[in-house]
Amino acid sequence: MSEKNLNYHFRKFGKKMVSIAILTLISFIATIIGMFTLIGGIINFIMTIFILFFFLSALANIKEAGKILNNNNLFKYRSKLIWGTTLRVIGGGLFSVGFLGVTIVDRRILLITFISLIVLGAIIWLIGSIFRIQSWSKLQSFFKANMSLFPPNLAKGAHKGAKLSKFGSILDITIILEFIGNIFRIFGYFKLSKLKNLQETPSFESTQKPVKAEPIEEPTEEFPKEIPKGPPKEQVMMFCPNCGSKLRGGEKFCSICGSEV
Repeated sequence: MSEKNLNYHFRKFGKKMVSIAILTLISFIATIIGMFTLIGGIINFIMTIFILFFFLSALANIKEAGKILNNNNLFKYRSKLIWGTTLRVIGGGLFSVGFLGVTIVDRRILLITFISLIVLGAIIWLIGSIFRIQSWSKLQSFFKANMSLFPPNLAKGAHKGAKLSKFGSILDITIILEFIGNIFRIFGYFKLSKLKNLQETPSFESTQKPVKAEPIEEPTEEFPKEIPKGPPKEQVMMFCPNCGSKLRGGEKFCSICGSEV
């Protein structure tokens, strides 16, 4: 496929990262509000759904770009991010159910069940977090190894964006520093969104005009082709050297004075 199609998919990815960055910022603010009111938690939940939708759409463009380049880092970035996010949602759900169950039941068997859910949910959530870290690491490696595919400022920005997103995912594991991790991710998403400025470039075509050969001038009647001349031929003596009488040519003696010629 052409370079034009490759730039198209990365540009689309960048545009969707703008939406993801803005939605993540709103979700971040809603999380803070949710500490005090229920409305913040509802907004955060809605934003999370939209973020997942835009991420799936953006990863579809990454998949197509990966096919064009046959690049393993892009394929792994997409698959690990999907798996990591899915496992975090499942793990977080199990953890929440287990935690809620522990707070409302007092039977021993149920308590053990809900505690098991908490432990299982935490393990699954941790595995998902590791997958997400690996996914951003793969995207970072891609931009580092393929700087020449993009303008220098966009390549460096995208590389830094993947790096910030990876660092934010690392902080997520600590849970306590997840708040700061969200800030790093937001900055990372905005850096990656700069890919929206990538211009479409036409498929490769030579821009040099063919050089026309100079026509060979053929000799014309008006300007005939010059033929090199040889040395002038010796003129034959036609007069007697003694008396000056005209000779016919070929004689050995002058017919008038008898002198040898």
